[in-house]
Amino acid sequence: MEYLVNLPLLSGLLLLAASFIQYRWPPKKINDLYGYRTKASKSSQERWDFAQQYSTRKMCWAGIALSIIGAILTMLDTSYAFMVATGLALLVISCIYLIVSTERALKNKFEK
Repeated sequence: MEYLVNLPLLSGLLLLAASFIQYRWPPKKINDLYGYRTKASKSSQERWDFAQQYSTRKMCWAGIALSIIGAILTMLDTSYAFMVATGLALLVISCIYLIVSTERALKNKFEK
């Protein structure tokens, strides 16, 4: 369980890797397997394409932020429980940020 101490750093690196993969090989067609998949993003090909590009950028920024925060937290002398709780909270906040910001951008762009 000691590896969970670096949860923010590891999840940040994972988000960076996922954003690179999605940037390099974006899903071309609407599907239920790969990409940013919500009801709003899957309602048209134009929305789908926009959501893939937008969410990939947000995922990259969230990964960078998590990685930096994780690197800083690993240098601090804090308890194991604090590190795990902070890591999980930051990961959840990052995911909420990614979803809310992408859904808001879809709404602003396509529902005017």
